[in-house]
Amino acid sequence: MLSNRNVMAGIIVYVVSLAVYLYALSAAPLSVVYPTFASTFIFITLLSHFYLKEKLSWTRIAGVLAIFVGIVVIATTL
Repeated sequence: MLSNRNVMAGIIVYVVSLAVYLYALSAAPLSVVYPTFASTFIFITLLSHFYLKEKLSWTRIAGVLAIFVGIVVIATTL
């Protein structure tokens, strides 16, 4: 399993994201950091569409847009 390049890349990305998350928690309140990290749902959806060739339904697109709007609302109310 550890010899698979995709698995190793995933582990490395996960460790880096954990470090960024912990740093963000030390620099900003949880009420700001947690919703901002919801943007991972956006990136995962886009990566799965372009890299794995998954189909995007209108419901999923609407959900991603709702997450994006929520992040914008939180970011502009600071």
